[in-house]
Amino acid sequence: MAELAAVVLATTILVGLYSSKIATTPEAFDLLSHRSWSLIGFAIVIGAASTATVQMLKQFLPVRAALQRRWVMEWIGDRCAVEALWADWLERQKIPKDDSSAKAISDAQSTAAAEELEAALLGGFTRRDLRRVFDLAVEHLCAQVSSAADFALSQPDQYAELLLALAGPAKLASIDLLAPPVDVTAGRIARQPTKPRNDQAFALVAEGTRAGIDLLQISVGQQWRRTVRGAAVLLSGLFGAFGALLVNLSVSSRLLYTLAALVFGGFFAWVIRDLTAIAERLRR
Repeated sequence: MAELAAVVLATTILVGLYSSKIATTPEAFDLLSHRSWSLIGFAIVIGAASTATVQMLKQFLPVRAALQRRWVMEWIGDRCAVEALWADWLERQKIPKDDSSAKAISDAQSTAAAEELEAALLGGFTRRDLRRVFDLAVEHLCAQVSSAADFALSQPDQYAELLLALAGPAKLASIDLLAPPVDVTAGRIARQPTKPRNDQAFALVAEGTRAGIDLLQISVGQQWRRTVRGAAVLLSGLFGAFGALLVNLSVSSRLLYTLAALVFGGFFAWVIRDLTAIAERLRR
């Protein structure tokens, strides 16, 4: 990122030189230095404004809760929706199948896993509280998912799809040992728990769920950071363009200030937001 910023800064300065037709004299370099600091100062102000706007939107609108809930459910669903896995499973279970059976199970398992996650998360929560859970920072959200996984492990016959989503397709055989399938209807698999419990299968599934939750945290965390940074860059560009229109400048200079706000304003917005996040963690 630093290298990119340096390249863009050099390009910005060259564009400024060309558009202003400044001669390479000591006075010209003084003017160039003044203009460069003016651009950077403008970008810092725009970056701060973008960061403040993003933070306000996060605090007063349920944006984070809505996005993280969608991303988590998509991740959970995708981990179950593997048609090849279910085609092989049907063959191993010696269950009669037609061309649509694997897809039907894949779709049903994906839907069931998302429903089971909400049911396990609800526990002592109301639905309003559940929205607040999805509004948590990703590490705290995944801590709640981890608690839901522990609850699911205590009833593998009721939460087999959720366990499969968290542990991954490689643990399907172990889940079958914990909760053997007894029937498949409309893609839904009815299961019953084994007694006594298979401790080796339980350990494998428990290990898989921990690894899966780590992957979930990485996936959702990266998507959230990209979204926030993208919003900061977009707002910086919009604020920069609006600010440039308010100043009596030539068209080329306005374009230059808008470009500086878009690139450097977005960069400074990221830096300010990261510093704010560090301060929030220290305050906790």
